[in-house]
Amino acid sequence: MKFQKSLLIAGSALAALMASNSALAQSTATQTSDGTDVTTVVVKNSRRGLGLTNKETGDKAKTTISNEVLSLDMAGQAFTETLNLVPGYLSTNNDAYGSSGSDLSIRGLEGERISLTFDGIQLNDSGNYAIYTNQMIEGELISEAYVQTGATDVDSMTASATGGTINVNTIKPSQDFGGVVKLSVGEEDRRYGFVKIETGRFGPYGTRAFFAYTSDQYDTWMVETSSQPGKIQKSQFNFRVYQDLGDKGSFISLAGHYNENRNRIYFDNTKNSLLNAPGGLNRVVNGAGNDRPNPSNTGNARFQSRFFVTEKLTVTADAAFQYVLANGGGSATINENDARLCGINFGTAGCGADLNFDTDRTDTGLRFFTPSNTKTHRWSFTGSALYKVADSHSVRLGYSFDRANHRQSGEWGRLDAAGAPINVFGGKDTISNQIFTQDGSIIRGRDRFSEADVDVWSIEYRGRFFDDALAVSIGLRNQKMERNLNQYCYSLTNGTGNVRCTTEASTLVTTTPAGIRIVTLASQGATQYIAPYARTVEIDQTQPNLGLTYRINEKNQLFAAYSEALSAPRTDNYYNVAFQTGTFFLAEPTPESSKTMEAGYRYYGSTLSATAVVFSARDEDRIVRAYDDVNSISLDRNVGKVNRDGAEVSFVFKPFTALTIDGAASYLKAEYQNDIVTGATTTIATKGKTLVETPEWMYNLNVRYDFNDRLSANIFGKQVGKRFSNDINTESAPLYTVWNGNVRYKLPMLKSGTYLQLNVVNIFDEKYFSGIRSSATGLAGFKVGAPRTTSLTLRTQF
Repeated sequence: MKFQKSLLIAGSALAALMASNSALAQSTATQTSDGTDVTTVVVKNSRRGLGLTNKETGDKAKTTISNEVLSLDMAGQAFTETLNLVPGYLSTNNDAYGSSGSDLSIRGLEGERISLTFDGIQLNDSGNYAIYTNQMIEGELISEAYVQTGATDVDSMTASATGGTINVNTIKPSQDFGGVVKLSVGEEDRRYGFVKIETGRFGPYGTRAFFAYTSDQYDTWMVETSSQPGKIQKSQFNFRVYQDLGDKGSFISLAGHYNENRNRIYFDNTKNSLLNAPGGLNRVVNGAGNDRPNPSNTGNARFQSRFFVTEKLTVTADAAFQYVLANGGGSATINENDARLCGINFGTAGCGADLNFDTDRTDTGLRFFTPSNTKTHRWSFTGSALYKVADSHSVRLGYSFDRANHRQSGEWGRLDAAGAPINVFGGKDTISNQIFTQDGSIIRGRDRFSEADVDVWSIEYRGRFFDDALAVSIGLRNQKMERNLNQYCYSLTNGTGNVRCTTEASTLVTTTPAGIRIVTLASQGATQYIAPYARTVEIDQTQPNLGLTYRINEKNQLFAAYSEALSAPRTDNYYNVAFQTGTFFLAEPTPESSKTMEAGYRYYGSTLSATAVVFSARDEDRIVRAYDDVNSISLDRNVGKVNRDGAEVSFVFKPFTALTIDGAASYLKAEYQNDIVTGATTTIATKGKTLVETPEWMYNLNVRYDFNDRLSANIFGKQVGKRFSNDINTESAPLYTVWNGNVRYKLPMLKSGTYLQLNVVNIFDEKYFSGIRSSATGLAGFKVGAPRTTSLTLRTQF
């Protein structure tokens, strides 16, 4: 978790900061409340606010951020960082430029509980539901991003979101030939380049398309243990082909995205070790060496369509395929006579394997790369039918499915002379890099496979009454998740999820009534394991979604919403096994559920706009996750009931044309409602304590000034309050404030969209703790925000 720089946002008009249209951008059908194109509605309803966010009129708290706002951040910055202007939202980047990833939270819900969609497809990981921001689409190609800070949408495909949605739409190809070239240089030897080519309309049907490429590389800002700066590299390809069908708004579209990241893991450390480190928090030492890469290859293909079948019926169909290959790396030592290298030959004289090719099997302490690979193939579909019963009444029926094959493996690989992996994915799919045992199998740290099947049915009625002053939405969604699990290794029975992957023969101890085989391995003495197994788990629930808006007059509006949501347990939770009161069992984690209510008021005047929201959320069986960098595993704990109550206000003030001032404040009281039971007679006294990693107060302020029609500047600040790092609230990260800014000069005599821009992140070089790896009662792990970082960008459009 790492708050960081958000280079944000000129004139971002936090005014419209809280609002919501029906279920914007969850799919093609719901890009607006009536299923029509976004740009059409903006014009028709005059949704442009005083600043750069849209004037919202819906029944949920939502913010719309335009491409213009995104362009004011660092070139290549993850769009999730720019969204820091949203009250109640927190993004914590691992570096100034965004390619090292970040963590998110909205109203006390971490990224795993937030639904992130891209042109209607779900981007949360299919196994752990995490959001990997460094793999997202280039900001230049985003038309608008939407943040819904409270209630989920009735048509959300997600299996995990209990509140909060982030939705992103890709720009449409231009009707004219042209392109964009964008170059940026900055500190940490940063080199960034982006090029986009627009074909314009071509062929007999006026088809149009764009093709784009992004390259980004720079050094890590931390001091590496290897004394050499770690290299961050990213390459990304995007395209979209778009075909209009008639003049009513029907269309079909095919788009593609492929992203390669080669990152370094950023370790966290205890608070005291960071405070006492040489140089303090400015340039801390990163414990990750050459053996700790964090690579990813991700891609997707997206099909979208909308058909106006009749004046009353609109049908949409979206489909997508996603591919992921990623890992968190590390290294470990092994002796050539290790039992895992003996495999089925364990117990025979001289068993083992010659790993360094010196013809013996007696060497010890040989080091190898030990990645935790994840490979995913994922198919999804979303269909919708919108029927206008009458001018003021409509019904929408939706269905979506998500099918993900989630392969998690840990094939060891070799290191080069500098201690770096020869292949960043170890021995996966590369026979020459695999570490073979005596019996011909390979050494691996984990080996499991799951299939995640998610089906969502939804129906929604929307009606307008009293001269359209009152709008009502009533929806139901049925969410079903089935996960087929296959564990191919021997599982320790201590509840940690740790495994031993070996071909060594096992001895059966007992078979439980549930058919679980308990075994021992001769090399491990009396330690008992659960033998490899397969199982299926299923969750099925129906949830309501209600909303109201009331337009008092053209300047004043009230809105309210209620929703229920379910978050299915992560894959790791199901693989944890334990021994309790004499019985071995496979984990049956309880799904997390949430009920959210919110109500708000909006005011839109000629020089001032403002929004105020109050909300209350009740979480049951809340899961808190902490990631263990050293062992590359996630540790989850059920903290029971959590109440989240709060308020958010935002405004934009534009006293004259050249000056825009945006501000926001959010308050959140997130408390545990019970003590955590840890044993038959032991508990952790958490009742009444504050939820970890959750600030009570956050403030935003953005000031933009246009000196003339060519020169403009803005400065954005975000203050994040104290955050506790353990459940008993004995350790915390103190309040911090980070300011970011930019100056843009539009170059004369060139096409509109050509400019030179200077960006500075962390202007005052604030030294602060950004990310937290929380714990139940002990010391937590902390990460540190990057220092002041400057970049210069030249963008030209032709």
